[in-house]
Amino acid sequence: MTEIITTRETMEILGFKSTKPVCKLLKAGLIKGYREKKRFGRRSRWRVDKQSVIDYRNYRRSPGRRRFPDGTITTKEAADILDTTQVNVAMLCRMGKLDAIKRSHCWAIFKYSVRAYQKKREDKHESTDSDGNPVDGKGRHLCSKCQETMTHKKIGEAFVCAGCQPKRTPERRPIPRPQTPFKLDYSGFRKRAAIPEHMLS
Repeated sequence: MTEIITTRETMEILGFKSTKPVCKLLKAGLIKGYREKKRFGRRSRWRVDKQSVIDYRNYRRSPGRRRFPDGTITTKEAADILDTTQVNVAMLCRMGKLDAIKRSHCWAIFKYSVRAYQKKREDKHESTDSDGNPVDGKGRHLCSKCQETMTHKKIGEAFVCAGCQPKRTPERRPIPRPQTPFKLDYSGFRKRAAIPEHMLS
């Protein structure tokens, strides 16, 4: 007879911090269990088979569970080869530009596809126009500095994108002040001003 346990006991066996992942495993069918019917306003509860929990725990700890096929590398190794981040490598895998297999939450990328993508990217930047400026496969001009961003702005003889353009510092010019056409002399007004008599006494 199989032993039945609760989700809280299953959580302690598997080392989880809450019962939510246990319910997800039960719904996915990775561990065996059944759900009780609602009775007298009580919420339905899961009842879990203990042996299936132990089997799942041993499966998780098995060394060959995450073994990737031969000729594959991880996203970190692919990011080092392509000189980019792991997020961009995962995005390339989802877009189908790199041949890869996803197991649980890890990508197993075939090394030949990484080399082919790297060569394709290098060939893309090697082509130039008649003036020697880099262009992509469709003939669009690329930035001469970063060689990635398409641009139409030409500084001198080279095409430069907005991120690689030199920053311009505006020149500060002095503000012209209005000048009087002639110089006024106010000294005569004080001499001619009449001083009141009550101030003299």
